Amino acid sequence: MRELWINGSFLSKQELNSKLDYISNDLIKDRDLLNDLLSIWSEKGVDDMKYYFQSTNPSEEMTTFVRVMVNRQCYSLLREMKYYEAIKTFKINTELFPDHPNPWDSLAEGYLISVIQQAH
Repeated sequence: MRELWINGSFLSKQELNSKLDYISNDLIKDRDLLNDLLSIWSEKGVDDMKYYFQSTNPSEEMTTFVRVMVNRQCYSLLREMKYYEAIKTFKINTELFPDHPNPWDSLAEGYLISVIQQAH
């Protein structure tokens, strides 16, 4: 096989290999970044994780993954009744992703859940 038809055009084997190398390098970079973020978060806390993440240049996919991962962790903290930690982490997610609506919506929901639960 010398060429491959992709998205309406032919790619040579060299072009295809170049694209695959780029994808592989991005995945390795993202994997390393994710490992670093998780280590920092567990060892030093969410504030240090935020500062480290802001100092990197993550791919769009990694940015989405981190936003969703932090959000899920927030809901886990709420389920564990760790309201202060959950709200703090929700706030950090809004600082990391101020232009995305989901962290803001989740922060509001976190406040609501924590107020309701603490009232009982």
